[in-house]
Amino acid sequence: DPDARTVAVRVRDRFGDYGLVGFAAVTDGVVEQLAFSCRILGMGVERAVYEWLGTPAIEVAEPVSAPLQGERPDWLRIVEGPAGPPAEAASGAAGGSPGQPGPPGRAELLFVGGCDLESVLPFLGDPDAVARHFNYSPAETPRLIVHRDSIDYLLADELPEAARTAILADAPFLDAEALVPPAWAGFREIVYSPLIDYVQAKYARPDLPGVYVSFGDVEQPNLDAAKISSLAKRYGLDPVRLEAFAQRWQVVRKPDEVWREQLRRLFSRIPADARLTVLLGATDAFGLDPERLETHRHHNALVSGVAAEFPNVATLAVDPLLHGREDFTNSIRHYSRRVYHDLARELSARLGTSAAVVLPEAAAAPGRKEARKPIATRRAPVSAARRLLRRGLRRLRDVTGPRERT
Repeated sequence: DPDARTVAVRVRDRFGDYGLVGFAAVTDGVVEQLAFSCRILGMGVERAVYEWLGTPAIEVAEPVSAPLQGERPDWLRIVEGPAGPPAEAASGAAGGSPGQPGPPGRAELLFVGGCDLESVLPFLGDPDAVARHFNYSPAETPRLIVHRDSIDYLLADELPEAARTAILADAPFLDAEALVPPAWAGFREIVYSPLIDYVQAKYARPDLPGVYVSFGDVEQPNLDAAKISSLAKRYGLDPVRLEAFAQRWQVVRKPDEVWREQLRRLFSRIPADARLTVLLGATDAFGLDPERLETHRHHNALVSGVAAEFPNVATLAVDPLLHGREDFTNSIRHYSRRVYHDLARELSARLGTSAAVVLPEAAAAPGRKEARKPIATRRAPVSAARRLLRRGLRRLRDVTGPRERT
């Protein structure tokens, strides 16, 4: 549109290049598009760009992860320039062939997961050496994010053709690409995050035993008329197809043993000479999402139990990297940049010999205002002590039982 002012946003800091992370379009003083990647969540980029645009009129489509109100971050520096190609570090975030986002022959590692692994990438020394099987947005529904990292889709090639056909016919939030698993062979190191299966709801059709569709939120799984209307408006989905899906597919709780068997089949796909690292979820969010904590603990135990059966599979806990509420952004599975930085360092230590996980030097970018202590060490000792104290008190309550208030 020649009458629209359009802006592409790229972000980099002393830890790495986050790539193409935002887009804005303003027409006649009104914002038509203002969207950002979760890779830069919590950095204040949204507010800074909105103010740079001159705070034009905007109708915010709630809910959002970062408000536009508030004081503009003083640690950001906006540099104008011509639009360039997206950084390769971001190429796997919204599409690309499964397992083949980087230059041919470069990939040494395979990352299979969602926001957590996507947010680790900018902190790696050579992101091009990482093949990715991440979320993506279909061209037909660009506002929708397809979480193909659910184990129900990672094993979709095992489904009978009739089941695959039924899923694609019934589910307007999936397309054929979602059911294409990554190519596991050819990688020495694989990192897998199962967190999407901690939080998404599961649906099943009575005439398709053993077949599950993963979608939405396990805390709010029911697809009633209000929810269908909201999903259709928010993601551009066909409400008629959503209603038909709700009639054919029922909300279910996947039995633990079914998930264990799925994990065993998934882990069995890893070549014997390769190693798989499985990320576990947070079990203490310091007051955030308390209703999800028990589920996270239960699923961590389930995943760890199956991983222990395989000599080339190990788990990596995020809990030791979490010291307080400031280490999370808007949910229990979205962490601060410091946590993703430290998680990249943990992976670097584990994967060791791979050139893809050599962290860059933390040299300050020119002109950047260093207003705070080094992010990797800020407040860690005090917060860690508080975390240990809280865990001790929780265990004491488990032993003595709840106290009555008078």
